[in-house]
Amino acid sequence: MKAALIALLTATTVHSVAAAANPLTRAEKRVCQTLEQCVSIIERHPHDSFDYDLLATEFARYGSRGQAELLRLLDRNPDARANAADLLARSNSPALIAQLSIMASSSDPELGAMTRDTIRAVATHLSGDVRLPPQTLLGLLATAEEQPTLPVLKQLLKFPTRDIQSVLPSQLRSGDPDISELAYRALHAYAPSQALGELRESVNETTNIAHAMALGEMMARLDGQSPNGGYSAVLSKASRDLSLSPAMQIGATYGLLLLTREQAPSPAHPDLTDRLIAIDSVLRTQGRSLSLGRVDATTRRRFATLTGAAQIASDIGVEACTLGQTLDPAARIGRLPFFETGVTLDHRRPSAEFSLPVYSRADRGLLRSALSLAGGWLAGYGDDQEGSLIWYANADNTPTLLSGGHTIAIFPKVAQQMGRLPLNAWAISTLPDGATELLSIDIDKPGAHPVIRRHAVLPGQPVRYGRLPDNSLLISMTGQTPVRLAPDGTVHRGCSVGAIPSRTLAPSLAGGQTGADTQ
Repeated sequence: MKAALIALLTATTVHSVAAAANPLTRAEKRVCQTLEQCVSIIERHPHDSFDYDLLATEFARYGSRGQAELLRLLDRNPDARANAADLLARSNSPALIAQLSIMASSSDPELGAMTRDTIRAVATHLSGDVRLPPQTLLGLLATAEEQPTLPVLKQLLKFPTRDIQSVLPSQLRSGDPDISELAYRALHAYAPSQALGELRESVNETTNIAHAMALGEMMARLDGQSPNGGYSAVLSKASRDLSLSPAMQIGATYGLLLLTREQAPSPAHPDLTDRLIAIDSVLRTQGRSLSLGRVDATTRRRFATLTGAAQIASDIGVEACTLGQTLDPAARIGRLPFFETGVTLDHRRPSAEFSLPVYSRADRGLLRSALSLAGGWLAGYGDDQEGSLIWYANADNTPTLLSGGHTIAIFPKVAQQMGRLPLNAWAISTLPDGATELLSIDIDKPGAHPVIRRHAVLPGQPVRYGRLPDNSLLISMTGQTPVRLAPDGTVHRGCSVGAIPSRTLAPSLAGGQTGADTQ
């Protein structure tokens, strides 16, 4: 028994080695001996019954006859149509596209759609130097109009632009930056005004997040490759245009982000930081309603890049765009003389006793910010319940209550110069209702009494401050776009140059006087 088993194993091994040494002949490999048998397999058997890679080789043996039979099945046999289309889609024959083009606009919707799918598949197998015959144009146009793909567009671009001009706008709106860029460049070279008009229309109408981000990426590429640039201005405007869809604003911001060549805000594009922080704020409050839904992996990658940068910008705040110095509202507290009631200036001379209103406590322990002006000191006090902004005149130490809010910061309107005291200041105060008020304090001349005006209401709670090279005061707020306050009182968006439209932030944040003068 044992000997018989060994003999059987030995025979099996020898047979296997022999089979490996003598591969199947071409005839033995054949699935079908005749073309009729191959067609019969396609007609009678389900798709998963045979290896279609092998079947494609079988039909290829019969050359044009095999291809003609597959086209016949595609055209006339609805039951075998999908199997025939699968085999035709594996071809790389330019002549096949010419024959498929005849059926691409068929009155039979199923046949037309399947034919156009096959044209798209065959186009992916064509080499770059292939130029399709003129009779393929109509089929290619119908295929591209239905679903833009890069291989089909590349073949179309080999035809005169006048013949394909009608399909280029739909390619521009494809949602693929490679397709959009090729289509836009071709249209711009042939009809510049139409190309720019189509681009503007695409920006105005796009509500799809994938298309919007693709447009943003396309314009970022065009700006980097164009000798005159200019597309960054389009992106900048679109990113803050409230008449556009949120998707397009996000897409434009993504384009601005790509222009920085890095995944973080850059001073080279001042609008970017503002938009990123605004987007981060929207995502924090409305994240669920802005869900991407079912989108492709490329769009998700773009969106992840954008939201990551938005979070960075929001976390960095002022530092993201401050080119000058960071300001500390408490920096001058130690220099303020002890003007407060019951506190001596030094061991030799006690300060005068002052009677201040009950609601405006002036206590050194509550001092939050101070600034020396020409003729006196501004001092801001506050805690969770109450606070005050007080003016102490140097001439007689007389205190004057200027404001009853919780003062959190006082800064000169322009950077202080050596040996010269400022005449103008900004004060930031929190009101009992939680609003943050911006106050303007001005002195006509040294020794004169300061005039205080309510200037604006900030849209959030300040957390950081900075001084820009143009003497603007930069204020960073929790979950809000930074505010740039120019020395002349105009209020601007973050690092950008343009003034804030009143509808984008708090209604009273358009600058200018918002209340009567308070002495």
